Amino acid sequence: VYENQELEERENEDDNDEEFIELTFLLEGDDYSTEIILPPHHRCACHTLHLIATKDAEKAIINARYKQIFRSTLAKCHKLWAKQNQSTQAADKIKDMLGAYLKTPVVTRWNSLYDAMLQINNHVTHVPDSINTCMDFCALPRFTDAEREFIKEYCPLMCPLSTALDILQGEKGMYMGYLLPVLYSLKDKLDAQIMKS
Repeated sequence: VYENQELEERENEDDNDEEFIELTFLLEGDDYSTEIILPPHHRCACHTLHLIATKDAEKAIINARYKQIFRSTLAKCHKLWAKQNQSTQAADKIKDMLGAYLKTPVVTRWNSLYDAMLQINNHVTHVPDSINTCMDFCALPRFTDAEREFIKEYCPLMCPLSTALDILQGEKGMYMGYLLPVLYSLKDKLDAQIMKS
C-alpha cells in the first residue's frame, strides 16, 4: 500500500513540474522581419485531371457528327439511370435483367461517369440483348449501332485517365511521391493511344 501511495505522489509531482509560458507577446509589436509568408497556391493534381476529363473533353467536340453521337448516347444513359433512381420497380427489373443495379454518376467525381459507362459498355459488348430489354422495359429508345460503337471506344480511351484519378484519389497508400510517376504513366498511355489511331 505504501508503494502505491509513493507512486501516486511522484506522478503528482511530475504534473506540477509543467511550466506555462505566455506566447501572446509574439503577436504584439511592429516587428515585420518575422513576417509569415505562405507558399504560392498550386492546384490539386486530381482537380486538374478532373477538369481535363470533363471540360477539356467537351471543348474537344468539334466534329458535328461526333458531338451528336456523344450527346445522344449520354442522354440515353442518363435517362436509363434516372429511371432506375426514380422507380424501385424499374430498379428491381433492371437488377433482374442485368444481374446488378446500374452504377449512376455523381457530379462531384468524374470517375463515377466513367465507371457507369464502363458497366453499360460491358452489357452492350457481352450481353447486348439484356441492355435492349432494359431499354424496352423503361420505354426508352435502344442504343443505335453508332452509339454502341461510341461507348465501346469511349471506355478504353478514358481508362488511363480514370486509373490515374483512382490512384491519386486513393484513401490508403497514396503518397506525394506517386504524383509524377502516375502523370508520366498517364502521358505514355495517352501517347500510345494517339499512335494507335
